[in-house]
Amino acid sequence: MALDYNIDKTKQEQRILEIYQDLLDNKEVNIEVKSEKFGVDKKTIKRDLAAVEEFLDTRYQFEIQKSKPNIYKLSRENVGRLTQTEVLAVCNILLNSRAFSKEEMKRMLDKIIEHNLDAEERKQVIVLTGNEMHHYAELSTSKQITPEDFLENMKNIAEAIVKQRKIEIEYKRNADIKNIKRKLCPLAIMFSEMYFYMAAKIEDKEIEEKLRRNSCSSPAIYRLDRISEVKIFDEHFHVSDKDKFEVGQFKNKSKFMYGGNIRHITFDFTGTNKGMILDQIPNAEELYTKGNTTRFRAAIIGEGPEMWLRLLKDAVKIIPPDGKQPEK
Repeated sequence: MALDYNIDKTKQEQRILEIYQDLLDNKEVNIEVKSEKFGVDKKTIKRDLAAVEEFLDTRYQFEIQKSKPNIYKLSRENVGRLTQTEVLAVCNILLNSRAFSKEEMKRMLDKIIEHNLDAEERKQVIVLTGNEMHHYAELSTSKQITPEDFLENMKNIAEAIVKQRKIEIEYKRNADIKNIKRKLCPLAIMFSEMYFYMAAKIEDKEIEEKLRRNSCSSPAIYRLDRISEVKIFDEHFHVSDKDKFEVGQFKNKSKFMYGGNIRHITFDFTGTNKGMILDQIPNAEELYTKGNTTRFRAAIIGEGPEMWLRLLKDAVKIIPPDGKQPEK
């Protein structure tokens, strides 16, 4: 009786695919269990496992390790996945950001947890984050645009930034103001205090000059959740290295995404927690300390840093540029 080698090959493919999928799902591959399930000897399963290991090592530099006798598992050290602690940290950061609708936040957390952790690890992370997810409070603006449209707009803006293509956006600043259209050269996407923002150079010179006269920043800053539509043009723009928008520098010098020109402020902080100042205004320079009071000087952009300093009330005294104290 002739053997049907096509059937044997199909069965081998099924075994290899199942072993491959189990390993990617962080499941253990038990040689004895697989041998009984597929009706082949242990040596056959070990050959299948070796074939999978060779592929993973060549393609992804993944390793398979023996965790117990005849039980194998994908090594978690170099597989490009997050550990349980890293997943927990990322989940807590996302929840605290409140950057997405509740529906979208849950979908993203589920994907992160499912993709990176095994069943037992998933249970633990869900227990630790479940209550905060249950009581998650959406931002008031999350209902102004659907999660799908929001992410689609972000994707289109990101593509335009990378390819340096001009865009047109339809934008609404407040509920009582009509939508406006702007043709822009998008420069960066940023996140700060619960919102995503886009930095962009305004294409219309008259509008840009008008905003500049009103002490608005250049580049202009737009909140992504207020953008209802993004249109990408074939037209390209060019930004020289000299004029490149430095996201990190902007965020170190600004607060609450207020734009403007770079200027310097000097202020006194009275208290022991100087780290709080440096955390919020990273480029603040400590000039000197007398007793419990430290004088700082910082380069800032816009009014945001001063607004935050004033929240500290009596703990902070902003020194006027002429050095004189304001009259009370």
